[in-house]
Amino acid sequence: MTVFGNGAVSGLVVDIGHATTTVSAVIDSCIVPSSVVQSPVAGQMLTEHLRTLLLADEGFVAQFDDPLQITAEFVTALKESGLCKFELSSAAADEADNDGDADASAAGNTPATFEYADKKYNIPKVVLHTAPELLIHPPSTFTPLSSIIKQVILMCEADRRVPLWENINIVGGSSQIAGLKEYLQFELESTVLATSNIFATSQAREVKFASLPDYFSGWRNCDHMATFVGACIVAKYTLNDPKHNVTRAEYNDRGPSIIHRKEP
Repeated sequence: MTVFGNGAVSGLVVDIGHATTTVSAVIDSCIVPSSVVQSPVAGQMLTEHLRTLLLADEGFVAQFDDPLQITAEFVTALKESGLCKFELSSAAADEADNDGDADASAAGNTPATFEYADKKYNIPKVVLHTAPELLIHPPSTFTPLSSIIKQVILMCEADRRVPLWENINIVGGSSQIAGLKEYLQFELESTVLATSNIFATSQAREVKFASLPDYFSGWRNCDHMATFVGACIVAKYTLNDPKHNVTRAEYNDRGPSIIHRKEP
């Protein structure tokens, strides 16, 4: 559904959910069963990691009467506020832009303001930018996301790998963290494609990420909803017969249960 929603029939799907991250290859609208790989490095682990980093910052903790006030709800709200975002590592930043100066560095160290329950808190930007990296660079006991992507693609036939590298679909709640695609692209190109000697002439040498087509104007900047959009398209094609519809009279007469009991 995700690949179809993005206007294709083949591609790689990276679903960063709450409890797990699932990477799978889709070729000609069919999932390759042997290619599906899951990792526990996902949204829940990111929330716990962010809370750990916050509790380790004495200046931040000092803003609370009791560290127990830094609840999972608080951390989740912070993670989803838009302040928590990816930032290219210093090496990547130097490669992308050699014109940085001391003033820019100082500005980057300025705490971000986060409002929660009618109170404002100063959040260290280093924490906000470091925490999301867990999704790409997890502890050594877990496999990095870039390695999982490589593993999944290599499970497919060599002549079918190009569409996978050139059509990576990232969905799931935690995929909304700003800068994820750019960070992952740099990671893949610098640590996987650039150092591998397994790529034949049929293999892509660049990484591309899919986005919802422009004609879905109402879904701009909602790439994480590609699965839902794809499902809507399929439903419209397969259930477009009026006999599948529930009329207002039927709904008023039988209630919500009619949705599950409607027969063709």
